[in-house]
Amino acid sequence: MTSTGTGISHSEKAHGPQEVHFCQIWASARPGEGRGKPAYFTRHFSDADKRNKLRLIVAPSNSSDVSLAREADGPAPIRSQLRAYASLVDPGVSIAHAFHPSRSPDLRKAYIHIVQRSGYNTGKAI
Repeated sequence: MTSTGTGISHSEKAHGPQEVHFCQIWASARPGEGRGKPAYFTRHFSDADKRNKLRLIVAPSNSSDVSLAREADGPAPIRSQLRAYASLVDPGVSIAHAFHPSRSPDLRKAYIHIVQRSGYNTGKAI
């Protein structure tokens, strides 16, 4: 996760012969802690961590379970009251989510991004 803070320059390149599959979502979250320095955080979550459950992957930087280290366990920090979850859901499985109780009902919002593998194209990108 990249936190832009006061601004960043950004570029990416996949290294090596292995295929790379990733989903990149650029989101703007209203800062709760002001504008800080740009920062980059790497977190790894196994498929087992996400299988048929919501796994917290991003949380407010002042949360007790968040590390501000560049590479660490647990959710990546964000300077906002945003929480992001990831999951791998098997067919026929349902997952429920309760919004954080400290948020007023009129501020509670959810965004769901579904990535499917059916119809995946293994050919060259066009």
